[in-house]
Amino acid sequence: MMNRPPFTTSPTQVPVQTHTQVATQVATQVATPLPTTVPFNRNAAMAPPLNTKADVPARAVFVLLDNFSMVSFTGAADVLVTANLTRTRELFKVETCSLNGQKVCSDLGVELAVDRSIYGLDLNNVDLLVVCGGYRTPMRSHEGLRKLLQQCQLEGIWTGGLWNGAFYLADAGVFGDEPFAIHPDSRVLLQEQLPACQLSQKSFTVADRSFSCISPDAAIHATLELLEQLHSRPLKHAVNEILLSNIEHNDLPLRGARGVLPQALIQVIELMENNIEEVLELTEISRYTGMSRRQVERLFNRYLNTSPAKYYLELRLARARQLLTKTNYSVSEIAVASGFSSTTHFSRSFKLHFGVAPSHLRWPSHRNLSA
Repeated sequence: MMNRPPFTTSPTQVPVQTHTQVATQVATQVATPLPTTVPFNRNAAMAPPLNTKADVPARAVFVLLDNFSMVSFTGAADVLVTANLTRTRELFKVETCSLNGQKVCSDLGVELAVDRSIYGLDLNNVDLLVVCGGYRTPMRSHEGLRKLLQQCQLEGIWTGGLWNGAFYLADAGVFGDEPFAIHPDSRVLLQEQLPACQLSQKSFTVADRSFSCISPDAAIHATLELLEQLHSRPLKHAVNEILLSNIEHNDLPLRGARGVLPQALIQVIELMENNIEEVLELTEISRYTGMSRRQVERLFNRYLNTSPAKYYLELRLARARQLLTKTNYSVSEIAVASGFSSTTHFSRSFKLHFGVAPSHLRWPSHRNLSA
């Protein structure tokens, strides 16, 4: 990890806002002039990646603002914590802080104690800093938080904004001229205060060592995307399957969303799903669907950016993972049920895709890693 100077700004302590102060502050903040933001530093994108030392978990710090969205915070944090459960070692250590080190009241009226204030953070040991806003979180520039985010940017530390937390990243110049996402109810006020900012029409964005999202659901998806960039797609798949179990096969097409795919491709996908144990050859799929092998390959490449064989394999491995976590079948039985001719081949393919051996999911101790 890079040796970074500690964050040592000596501020006037700003207390966390109370529920009764919000309306007055929102009404007056438009007239409050904001300091000039620092130029966007694209060299930060060339900085070393997130901590990848085998024995050191990455440190993710969530800055909880007054009336922060509890569901957005827990959704994003849960992605990181769940990632720990899918590996034999701890990947992330999750911590919290506030502007003044005191308890913070969430949008649900629940107070949370934090680990420290933002002024007690040693950025030499921080890999990810996420600002958590909410529907009633005041959008008012905070000097200490702005300087902290600017230093994170200069040091190449990943930063993120949940709900209207993106306002504080924009105020610090983190996004530069890149579009970012913020809750729709905050867009007008943000454009009045920071008219040069570019807003995205997407529910979340991930780019240039920063991410943003507009809602609790988007917070999960943004953090999943971040997980793929920092680690791997199989890890994202494993976490996605656990947290969003209503979504089939992770990034694979959803049943409810298949109307956007050609009927011919849907037919092939359903044929694969119905033949997990007895795997079909591509020539058989072509014969059953009346398409040539080349036509099938073109459909998968165009609409799913993958090959039929790889897609089929991911379907089988996803099914195997479900059986491992939800049944008491032996590994050899699951290998057969997933269309593998040998346990050795199954174990090798599973570990290559998910990063852990199938037997790892059968050890309860690995499910209790804390963040």
